[in-house]
Amino acid sequence: MNESAQGEAVKTLVQLGLNYSHARIYLALVENGLSTAKEISKISGINRQEIYRIMPKLQNVCLAEKIIGIPTRWRATPLKDGLSFLLENRKKETSELQTKASKIINFIKENKKRAGFQEDEFQFVMMPGKDAHLKWLKNRFKDIQKTNDSIITWSDNKVVNFYCSKEIKEEVNRGVKTRLIIYVSEGEKTMYENDQPFRNNSNYQKVFVFTPPMVLGGVIDKKQLILATKQNNPIQGSENVFLSNNPSLIALFQNYFEQLWKTARKHKC
Repeated sequence: MNESAQGEAVKTLVQLGLNYSHARIYLALVENGLSTAKEISKISGINRQEIYRIMPKLQNVCLAEKIIGIPTRWRATPLKDGLSFLLENRKKETSELQTKASKIINFIKENKKRAGFQEDEFQFVMMPGKDAHLKWLKNRFKDIQKTNDSIITWSDNKVVNFYCSKEIKEEVNRGVKTRLIIYVSEGEKTMYENDQPFRNNSNYQKVFVFTPPMVLGGVIDKKQLILATKQNNPIQGSENVFLSNNPSLIALFQNYFEQLWKTARKHKC
């Protein structure tokens, strides 16, 4: 195994739950077969005394077997089986963490309820960065109940359709009225007419504008506003995107959306 491949293998094993030294020793055993501590040390670069300390731990997680003799030798559990053990352990740990996370959520909710905390207090929340923003959108599409009115750029529309197509399809199929106003720049005019996702679903409508809108964002169920202060592709840049449930701001955005909707160019289906 070359140095690059070995480094990638060590990284993967660490992600599966081993620490760096454990991963190097396990890989050395896999590559060399039945080995003494001296041989493992030479291949892995780990001090021999450290190997004597670590080997029982690898045995405990079913990654190595000890062969009694003089000198003592060890052999690795076959790589396929070893990875299966690690994946199974990781799944178990993840499941346990999910259970603990659910308990925390329930505990916080209960405490808020006892303290009389109002979930609908007016607030502004800065949205997370690019990847986290897309994950947030995936989950948010599942929560939309009735309406989704958005003003978005052509480029961001393509990104959202790519990453969230399943969630958008489920949204419109369960009856959510989705209306998009899509800003198409001068250089994108030749492409937009061919873009027709969900064209046979009356719940999904879109129109096009060719002058930059004053604001980008969206209103979900008439009670939650996503507002972008960056004019070009806020989802891809993910800078200065806010979430608010302030009714005055929602009303202002909704009024602007309705005015723009009336004058925009309808999509040809």
